[in-house]
Amino acid sequence: MIFNLSGQFKSKDPFVIELPPYRTPTFKQVALNVWSEMTTFVRNLAIFMIIGTCITWYLTNYPGGAGRNEYICWTNWHIFPAADGTIRD
Repeated sequence: MIFNLSGQFKSKDPFVIELPPYRTPTFKQVALNVWSEMTTFVRNLAIFMIIGTCITWYLTNYPGGAGRNEYICWTNWHIFPAADGTIRD
């Protein structure tokens, strides 16, 4: 709009964009693209799954014993104080 008012780029020709012809992708191209995306997704997911599983295992098994000695109980006690319905001081 600014260029039209200034008259700098005055042209009476229509604006035409030339596009290349559209080609339908082949089954092989689609399959390779899907395989690539799936392997990337699973690889990224596997990292988080392994780390999350290791953290959960560690919190539920150490420092050993049963009951309130485990780290997961301490974590739940401090992060979710009213999760069991009781109010703590």
